Amino acid sequence: MSKISLEEFYTNYFPNLNSDDLILDVRRLEEFQENRLSNSINIPHDEVGNQLAKLEGKKRIFIHCKMGGRAGKAYEVLKNSLNTNVELYGITEGGMHEWISNGYPYEK
Repeated sequence: MSKISLEEFYTNYFPNLNSDDLILDVRRLEEFQENRLSNSINIPHDEVGNQLAKLEGKKRIFIHCKMGGRAGKAYEVLKNSLNTNVELYGITEGGMHEWISNGYPYEK
């Protein structure tokens, strides 16, 4: 379990994601509907503790939000709630705002 920057995620993990990985977008639903990373799911940061069943079966979970703050909060909740076999990454330095600014791929 660790906190990483957006650049680390994009460079080291994003190109190699597979079906055992999950991108968890913890922004509000309205933000998620406006733009999102491909194959991500949305659970707002203040609901992640109640939605653990949606995260089962994944080996790596990457948590992100707009700028990093909500991802950090969700990371803290999940690191104390998930099975220790899950690799948990909180993208707490940067987020969707920076992702779009950098020209990285996303869906509308």
